[in-house]
Amino acid sequence: MPQEILFEILARLPVKSLLKFRCVCKYWKTLISTPDFINAHLERTSMKSTHDRLLIQTRERRMDRKCLSLFCADTFAKFSEIELPMIKIESYFRVVVGSYNGVVCLYDSDFETYLWNPSIRKFKRLPQVLNDRRGQLARFAISFGFHPEGDDYKVVRILTFEHRYMIEVEVYSHRLESWRRINAVPPNSHELYIQGEGTCVNGVVYWVIKESFPSCNSILSFDLGNEIFQTVRLSDSLLRAIGDPRRFPVSIRVFEKSLSLFHERREGNGRYCDIWVLEMGSWKLFHTILLPARGCIAWPVGFASNGQVHIVMSSRKSRSKTLVLYDLKSQRVKDSKIKLHAYRPGGYIDYFRESLVLLD
Repeated sequence: MPQEILFEILARLPVKSLLKFRCVCKYWKTLISTPDFINAHLERTSMKSTHDRLLIQTRERRMDRKCLSLFCADTFAKFSEIELPMIKIESYFRVVVGSYNGVVCLYDSDFETYLWNPSIRKFKRLPQVLNDRRGQLARFAISFGFHPEGDDYKVVRILTFEHRYMIEVEVYSHRLESWRRINAVPPNSHELYIQGEGTCVNGVVYWVIKESFPSCNSILSFDLGNEIFQTVRLSDSLLRAIGDPRRFPVSIRVFEKSLSLFHERREGNGRYCDIWVLEMGSWKLFHTILLPARGCIAWPVGFASNGQVHIVMSSRKSRSKTLVLYDLKSQRVKDSKIKLHAYRPGGYIDYFRESLVLLD
């Protein structure tokens, strides 16, 4: 069989099969491990649905190494439990920062950072960060993303110190295998509060930020290529719709490779969630969800491949959280019956796809 045809056939197979096929012969093992093949496999799988699986932290105890599970995004059937690697017995994984192309970024109770591909069981502890003055930190934000043009996975740390609210930004590059301190800092950095771990879209990381003066929400962006911060201002109509950010917070996610914003609001006796999408630099109202009477949105997960939306709902009477699948057309809600954490910072849920990244 010609090598080109063999390449195309193998590049369309699932990761589990490719890991087995590495044992067929030395040539196949070498081929499957090359960067060209890994990138080609990523490209082929991206043509299929990238939102057909959910990676969920299902156990409250973070010392439990089997606290992550992989579910079908449509039926909610459990594929497998994923065992976290353990480097140090005395530490535990505090936060799953995010995942991209099958690579998961975590940091532990000692604030050490890791990259991990559970599909191929490859695990990498990143070098020591440049600034480890944890006792002087006032605020801390971390995010993970991928720069497609540079073919580079990056981790961004934004540190705010108590002394005069000094800001430092550190960036880890997987290609360079090192941390760097950069000169760029967020605009009006002494007046803002970064919420969440951020969302990466097309090589740019976005965070929802709360500004003190005036008291409002906006969006901070960081380009992983040129490593420059910018503020994405919300339109006047969107700001009016959002109203008081303390009563009705906003969340950002990815919609078909575009940035989207979820905003919950009240109107009369009903509760609604407006979904806005950023298109060509302009915010457009995409859809409005009528929320079930029994609860409110704790946080959105994102858009499924079939035009539905995964949402974590919060009970008004208890702290319990439930993952549901909302059909935009029929307005029907499908309960996953999956038990989630009471608080989002202690848990994780997002779409996941298997890959061979970090195999080299």
